[in-house]
Parts: sequence; structure tokens; C-alpha cells
Amino acid sequence: MSSLPLGAVYFIASGDIVLSSIAMITSVMVDIDHTIDYVITHRQISSLSEMVHAYENYNVQKNYLILHSWEVISLFALYLLFFPHTILNSIFAGYVFHVVLDQIYNTLFSGKDNVKVPYYFFIFRMRNNFDVYTLRNTFFKEGV
Repeated sequence: MSSLPLGAVYFIASGDIVLSSIAMITSVMVDIDHTIDYVITHRQISSLSEMVHAYENYNVQKNYLILHSWEVISLFALYLLFFPHTILNSIFAGYVFHVVLDQIYNTLFSGKDNVKVPYYFFIFRMRNNFDVYTLRNTFFKEGV
């Protein structure tokens, strides 16, 4: 749902329904890295509902989330600086929109599950061993 305003603004700015659709789809597809984390940590592929349940209950204890990274966004921006392309600009807009919204929501509005502000830097996650508990401001595991 959050990609709808992006699509509307991108369409108003570009006048191109295809480019605005690409931006919207990209803003959703960024979350594919959650699936990759699940497969790495569980060593299996499960149904989408099982994977969502695992994240909601912190059964995925490592957050690699390679696409949720300001470093990757910076490299993408640098590439676009030298090799601009309308489709890549659209992909970039959707990508950045997703990470910005995640950064705002997950650092300020997730309650007890808020992540630390530098969470969206891959290097920060790496320095904290990608540990889901360490990467959060406060966290309590039920039953522990």
C-alpha cells in the first residue's frame, strides 16, 4: 500500500505509467532479501506465511538484509551518476522510497521492536554479527 503514493507522485513527475509502475513494484520487491535471510538461517524454503510468522516471532535471528543498506543505495546512486537511465532511475526511486520508509518506521514507530538508527547500514549490522537482538534498541524475548 505504501507504494501507491510513490506511484502517483512518480506518474505526476514523469507522465509515464510504466516507469511509475516499475517504481512501485521495486518498492515492494526490495523485501526479497527477507526471504534470503530466512533461507540462510533456516536452511529451507517455507511458505510465505511460515516465513512471515518466523519474522514476527524472531525465529530469524540474523538480519543480513543486503538490499536494506545505505551502502548498496550509495553504489547504485554512484552508478546512476555516470550511467543515467530512465528505467534505472525508476528502480532507484522505488528502492530508496522503501528503505527511507523502513528507516523511519522501524527506528521510530515499532515500539519495543525499534531498531537502532544505524541499522540500515550493512557495516553496522556486520559489526553486530547481524544479531537481531543486538540490533534493536530494546528487546525482550518472551519466556526468557
